[in-house]
Amino acid sequence: MRIPKRTRAVLSTCAGLALLATSACQSGGYGAAGTDLVTVAPKWIKGAQMLAERAESGGVRVSIESPSVPGARTFTSELRTIMAETQTDFLTGGKSEGDAELDQKATFLAATSEVLGARVVSSRTTATGTEKTGTTRWYDTAKDVVLPWTALFSDEASATVAGAETARRLREQHGVDEDELPAGLPTVSPEEPELPASPLTVSPKSAEALARKLAGSPLDDIGFTSSGALAVNFSPGEIPGHDEEVRVVFSNEGTDPLLSEFGTLVRDAAKTKPEHKVDLGGSDADALLAPGLDCSRVPCVALTFDDGPGQYTEGVLDELEKYSARATFFVLGSMVREMPGVVERAAKAGHEIGNHTWDHADLSGVSDSGVRKDLARTADAIEKAAGVRPAVMRPPYGSYDEGTLKAIGMPAILWDVDTMDWQSRDTKKITDIALKQAAEGSIVLMHDIHEPSAKALPGILSALHRKGYHFVTVSELFGEGGMKSAMAYLRRE
Repeated sequence: MRIPKRTRAVLSTCAGLALLATSACQSGGYGAAGTDLVTVAPKWIKGAQMLAERAESGGVRVSIESPSVPGARTFTSELRTIMAETQTDFLTGGKSEGDAELDQKATFLAATSEVLGARVVSSRTTATGTEKTGTTRWYDTAKDVVLPWTALFSDEASATVAGAETARRLREQHGVDEDELPAGLPTVSPEEPELPASPLTVSPKSAEALARKLAGSPLDDIGFTSSGALAVNFSPGEIPGHDEEVRVVFSNEGTDPLLSEFGTLVRDAAKTKPEHKVDLGGSDADALLAPGLDCSRVPCVALTFDDGPGQYTEGVLDELEKYSARATFFVLGSMVREMPGVVERAAKAGHEIGNHTWDHADLSGVSDSGVRKDLARTADAIEKAAGVRPAVMRPPYGSYDEGTLKAIGMPAILWDVDTMDWQSRDTKKITDIALKQAAEGSIVLMHDIHEPSAKALPGILSALHRKGYHFVTVSELFGEGGMKSAMAYLRRE
């Protein structure tokens, strides 16, 4: 393998390898000088919150700590979806039998008004031991687009040189044999690729295409030191002879020629110690909402509960909390007036509150003005109790006509799985129907006013969780812009 003379010159002063230091998260959340990876504490981002989710079933435990940042929902949603993909793979990949645990945590690597960066570290513990992996994502705030690691480099040649230099240092400084190098490290071709004379603009499309081409590259877990040098991270055991995490750190001279225009923004962010909070817009209340999952990438189910709140709703909320599950409650305005505190609790826990009319009237027999008046009255009660106005509704009995849909003025949510709990009042039958019929994209109909339904919920949550499903609200299931007013929806196709 040969490295071009120009490339060799700018890389010749690289700092080499260093053990991953826990002090990277100290000093007020900003990495110290040297080989520490720069990390930024959430306190430096206005309104940012770290949201914890946990679930346990049959001795298998999963936990997630993901960020929510007002004004950067696209970014935080991507991070949460990455974690959800890992969770589904862990639960369904046959490696989580018996006692097993998956722990995932996101850490900010950069934060300015122009860029955000984050690293997701996943730790899988099974009977065979513990395995850790890391991946990074980068966010262009102006374009509202999430980018892979390849966006930091000007082109494929620059990424290839970075990978080849990483491989060289592993061989020369740690005695790693060629056949023991981590998979995915590229080598410099005999053609000796020339680096761009200046940083190039990289489009999101080309960055994604290159990331797919170089899938599996260890450079996916990459960041910067406080001096602006590139740092490539390796998980414990990934480097032969090292049970600790290992980091390859470039020099500034070796870093700068490789970076794209976006990469230079990230580098500059790493070199700038925060002095004031970064404000990306949005309200502080937005950060309390869990980042929406991309249900086109992970299996999602929307559990829905009608006719409440009632005497069993608090117990339903307790069970949902055990799985960090979010659901949609289609409430009656008359019941909201009677139990406003329960609705407030549900909304604060991240559940969606939908409109189910004031007292369960069959809207197909109501005038358009009557429909609008009924729904407005119910929406006012919901807003008074929970501080939010409903964005979705469910027509009682699933009954509507074309005129009703137009008068409703919002998406009408039906269902593809009817547990028949309103009829059977049998916990086992309710559970069996839900587990047999629920599929990816399903909307499951239940009633939180019936005790057998509340008793069926733990078994439904446990079984679907172990199958890798994620429990989301109806709006989350369809995603932003996925539903239209005056349209009825049975499920996500």
